[in-house]
Amino acid sequence: MGLHLKALVLMLFCFKCTVQVSAQQKDTAYFMQQYKLATKYHLANKVDSAISFYQKAIKWSEQNRFFDTSKSVSDMYSGIGRMYRLKEMPQESQEFLMKAIANARKYNHFVELRLAHLRLTVLHKTIAEKNWPFNYPTVKETETSEVYFSIKSVKPLGNDSLEVVANAGKLDGITNDSQLV
Repeated sequence: MGLHLKALVLMLFCFKCTVQVSAQQKDTAYFMQQYKLATKYHLANKVDSAISFYQKAIKWSEQNRFFDTSKSVSDMYSGIGRMYRLKEMPQESQEFLMKAIANARKYNHFVELRLAHLRLTVLHKTIAEKNWPFNYPTVKETETSEVYFSIKSVKPLGNDSLEVVANAGKLDGITNDSQLV
């Protein structure tokens, strides 16, 4: 009798697990549908449509935090960041690219992290080239902060060094004429 009861409990437990996994798969199917449509429009440079589908996927992912470990979430934030850059909305682009970087770092999504950093560099290069208004954060000399500058050039300097020239606006005493070496 005890063996049958244990088997019944095990069957009920397995059924409960199956139902939860099926519900989770159904939920993630909605996310993936929105994400794939966003990616399709992203690749076609249909910015408004891509943003619309990315926002649906973001709304779902914010309600289902268990899915944050997915590389698709890091890629989604990076993609919407690119779309906002194309739409000439640099603050929004920065916000989503930083979310992509944070998520990719947290879950070790190395490819997505590199892509988000590249897109962030392109964003700040575009801000400098097109003279877009952008609210750069105030950085104090004694404060440790991350600041991103677009790279103008990288040249060999001796046998074991590089000269890196960055485009920089007015930020923490750096003016447009300054060159960082």
